[in-house]
Amino acid sequence: MAVRLEGIHFLVTYRCTYACDHCFVWGSPDAEETMTLAQLTNVIDQAKECGVTDVYFEGGEPTLAYPVVLAAAKHARERGLGFGVVSNCFWATSPEDARLWLEPFVELGIADLSLSSYAYFVEDADEEHLRNAVQTATELGLPMAVLEVGAPACLDIPGACSGDVGEVMYKGRAAVALAPGRATRPPDTLVTCPYEDFTDPGRAHVGPDGELQICQGISAGNVFAGGLAAVLDGYDPHARPVIREIVAGGPWALAQAFGHTPRRDLYADECHLCYEVRSALRERFPDVLAPAQCYGLTAEQAASAVSSDNVNAVASSTVRIAPFTRADFPRLLAWAISPEFLMQWAGPMFKWPLDEAQLEAYLAPTRLDPPPRVIWRAEDLSGVPVGHLELNIIDRGHRSAVLARVLVEPAQRGQGLGRAMIAQALDVAFGDLGLHRVELRVFDFNVSALRCYDSLGFVREGVWRDASRVGDTYWSVICCSLLEDEWRQRQTIEEGT
Repeated sequence: MAVRLEGIHFLVTYRCTYACDHCFVWGSPDAEETMTLAQLTNVIDQAKECGVTDVYFEGGEPTLAYPVVLAAAKHARERGLGFGVVSNCFWATSPEDARLWLEPFVELGIADLSLSSYAYFVEDADEEHLRNAVQTATELGLPMAVLEVGAPACLDIPGACSGDVGEVMYKGRAAVALAPGRATRPPDTLVTCPYEDFTDPGRAHVGPDGELQICQGISAGNVFAGGLAAVLDGYDPHARPVIREIVAGGPWALAQAFGHTPRRDLYADECHLCYEVRSALRERFPDVLAPAQCYGLTAEQAASAVSSDNVNAVASSTVRIAPFTRADFPRLLAWAISPEFLMQWAGPMFKWPLDEAQLEAYLAPTRLDPPPRVIWRAEDLSGVPVGHLELNIIDRGHRSAVLARVLVEPAQRGQGLGRAMIAQALDVAFGDLGLHRVELRVFDFNVSALRCYDSLGFVREGVWRDASRVGDTYWSVICCSLLEDEWRQRQTIEEGT
């Protein structure tokens, strides 16, 4: 066996009573995936055969599946494995209730009960629940510890807290919600992974998706598909993409190996840059950079582009558009990965390979007065760029323009961001610029883009057959347009619903 594990940590469910800013796996009350008892016992049996000695039940909040956790813990004990539980104590509404929830763990011989303090991250976190749980666990003689991250818990129970406050790691939701305000380190200094040992991990996580995660969002393989022993036998940290680069030189080496230009000058820690690079590489390495949940995506969002059912999922208020500048050149160059991609995105505007000289010529018309072209980058509310678009051939006499070169960062697709940033561009077109007509052209095979434009009210006017030659084939173009009255009417309807 290539690598041996001592522990398996089950992400029993991604659902949680909180949506904490520091959560690695984007747990929330809206998350749905939960492991079944059959899945848990099957992996426990495999873990025993592979020499694992302990299992943990985590989440999300694992006790949201309380009966399943109890049954799985009983099975683990029958197989000779120790077990632990990590919980946020939402159930400890009183000492009596806490005792009701904890006594079964006494009977099962739990080895470790870890109780989380979220006071630093959640404004309405009820530390009284934690106090009830700690007091009751102490009375029952349970092996218990309070998990303190970011700040010490204040329970006024002697000996309950160790004072060993853990530091925040900026991956998962923390990379988006917390890291930007705490960034102090240049990316080229982030040359190790100080938190995970990919060559001898000791423990790994398994969730409802079956991915054996050496680090949250980095999979060694899927145990539901091939079995735990096969995954461990086939795991080579020096050969598996993404992992080998991190082992060789941390997140900076990962960025360099795959041509990723860091989006920021400073990062909060190694996890911050690593998460950014991994998010950008998800479509390239979907089997390694899994599960989708660890990147804030549902499995459906990761597997498909925007559909007619979810195209309205992201409101325009979740992104903003800002002027495209020279500082955005490296990012756009990194997104242009092939001649075919360049043609699909930009048409004949650019020639492969895209370079800064072409982008400089592209940007030049925006400096005219008035400009015939307006170019934007789209960014999320934390300032991280997520896309690109423009209004071109702005004709103020005929009050018309062409919406063109719409691009969503590959790792962010399938979440409705394209629709959100186009909606903001249309507000500018029909508002600030006073246009009457906005048109666009899209290749007929780009189904997800067509669905997005349909959802915004664009009308398909016709087809330019075999309009562009790409290699030995020809691509046809669908022409669409939207008029100011149609846009205003649609906005009125959406605001009223």
